[in-house]
Amino acid sequence: MSLSLAVSISVMGVLSSFKPASIGVSSNNLISSHLGRSSMIAMSDMQYDLAAPTYDWLEGREFRRSTMLQYGVSQRSQQLRIIFFTSSSLISLLLPYLSTELFASAPFTALGLAGCAVSALAFGAAGWSEKKTRGKVLVRMERELRLGELSIWQPYSAIGGDSKRALSDLRGKRRVVALCGEPSKLLAALQSAAVYRRRLAQSGIVLVGVLADGCTDDFVASAYSSAARAAEGEGWLWQPTDLVAWRVYFTELLSGSGCMIADGAWLALSLQGRSCASGVGSPTWDELLGTKFPPLGPLSRSEPAAKARGNAEMRILAAQRKLYAALSSANAEGVVALCLSKDDAEVTQLQQAGRLDGWETVLKGSATIDLTVSSQDVTVDPNQRKAFTTALEFPKDSKGNSLLSTQLWVLSEGEGMPPEWLLAQHRTIPYTEDIEAAACLRCDHRGCTALQRDPRVASGPAGMPGDGKA
Repeated sequence: MSLSLAVSISVMGVLSSFKPASIGVSSNNLISSHLGRSSMIAMSDMQYDLAAPTYDWLEGREFRRSTMLQYGVSQRSQQLRIIFFTSSSLISLLLPYLSTELFASAPFTALGLAGCAVSALAFGAAGWSEKKTRGKVLVRMERELRLGELSIWQPYSAIGGDSKRALSDLRGKRRVVALCGEPSKLLAALQSAAVYRRRLAQSGIVLVGVLADGCTDDFVASAYSSAARAAEGEGWLWQPTDLVAWRVYFTELLSGSGCMIADGAWLALSLQGRSCASGVGSPTWDELLGTKFPPLGPLSRSEPAAKARGNAEMRILAAQRKLYAALSSANAEGVVALCLSKDDAEVTQLQQAGRLDGWETVLKGSATIDLTVSSQDVTVDPNQRKAFTTALEFPKDSKGNSLLSTQLWVLSEGEGMPPEWLLAQHRTIPYTEDIEAAACLRCDHRGCTALQRDPRVASGPAGMPGDGKA
């Protein structure tokens, strides 16, 4: 062991012997009592405001006291790493002088001096990297605390719907996806979310719609209001109580990104109230559900299909049953016969970066034999020309693990032929309690291509959210 490392370890031993001074309340209790809201704690003869700003010299900016307190409690190992690397860098730099003055040893050779310089640079770089990470953690905690103070309310709730609830009060109870944008952006986001309304309930998700100001299109605004009322009635769309505060939060969040709040953006909060995914536009819901928000409990193989509301839904659900009859019997020709002959644009794009296997290859094994399907539902687009179905798939030997499947159907009207609903795209992703999806499928009449998440890339491959469990 080198002298610099030995001295560093001894310094760490001294530092670790110090313990936080007691103020009558444990740090963990402080966090649980005051996290996400402005609070006052009586300390002797003075009032301690956790929401007050305090200057952090290491980052060169102000943070809330509650942010610094939470960081101090939850990131002790990182603090020790910063101290270790920084002190090791200083000791390596001063080691030639210290060894000569304190231990009366011979002066360092050129090789020894070079070794000390390299050690100082290496430890310094590691310390700087930890410092940068610390800054990102503090900014994230600050934003989460501010976000926790924002409140929402549930329209049409039979029990206390008119009372506002801070997001911090939903921790451990609900996951939250907040959407912002002008009416046309929010309308598109709600329409795509409505396809997965059953899955939102299974995953404990509520949506919050933050409407940007400045809309001049009354028709679009009216369409969004109608869609919002329908979603509110079903219980999965809540509304912000202070719309201005929500707009300010999203505006600050998007600052420097080149995007405006009206362009549309979203962020997702886990059960712990932590931001676990975000982006511009609207989420790709099945991927968000499979990778970040799996179901909160076991799913049932026997959950019945939704009741059809009208002739169109009956026909589409019948087409879905034919699809699964072909899949469960590994009938590739039967699957292709139900498909639209037009190539799907997304599958084509993914094929260029991967491989497209034909249906005969996809169904060659026994993966889909005796496939069990439950919880089927259908959503018809307002123009009555397009529809989506979803279902839960339980492979024969899956040991209870399930997949979430989504089908896009298009109404085809051939010359001299009656209108027929044909499959334009089929997609599946693992959707099981406590399991984070690592891959998913995109299929059309040609076959299927797989998307697999790359753990070496934080953002993951095209179409998949980043790594990390909610």
